[in-house]
Amino acid sequence: MLKSIGKIAKELGITPKTLRILEKSGKVTSYKTIGGHRRYKLDEVKKELFNCNPYIKSDTKTILYSRVSTVGQKKDLEYQKEKLELYATSKGYTFEVLSDIGSGLNYKRKNFNKLLKLICDNKVERIIINYKDRILRFGFEMFEQICNQHDCELIIINQTEEVTFEQELTDDLISLVTVFSARLYGRRSHKNKKIIEILKEELNEKND
Repeated sequence: MLKSIGKIAKELGITPKTLRILEKSGKVTSYKTIGGHRRYKLDEVKKELFNCNPYIKSDTKTILYSRVSTVGQKKDLEYQKEKLELYATSKGYTFEVLSDIGSGLNYKRKNFNKLLKLICDNKVERIIINYKDRILRFGFEMFEQICNQHDCELIIINQTEEVTFEQELTDDLISLVTVFSARLYGRRSHKNKKIIEILKEELNEKND
């Protein structure tokens, strides 16, 4: 099937410039329509790209990233993974799945940091997530800029917030205050426990 340069480039995750280079070098052939527009065979371009392509990195990958705040949300984590895998499979991507259980305010998540390293090493072609806050609760724009600087596409399946946003934010805030109060008063302090209990009660009342 013949397709335009724009559609081919988008489907294969390359730039139109790469396709023009392949054509100029004689590695792929273009076919002109009656109106004089170039068209390409998808299978022909695919074969050249994935078998002997010197223009794009062969070691880059698609990463599916998911996260929940607490262990009690493991079912939601599995749901996120399933949704991401269905999306990636429908696009024909070969992918690796990374996930974390931890606050969106925590920058020390194991797989989040693994993902950052892969991006900075230019080993990620695209990242697919369900919602913005699966990556970070705050500071998403900074993460997005890092991706842009390393030619990593960031795909967000759902642009609207989750219905569990308020509860997850509550959990994240409690986690943040727990760490802060532990450092301020000491991990075994009764003041620390009392502050956390009061905060939980107040936040849960607001969510009800």
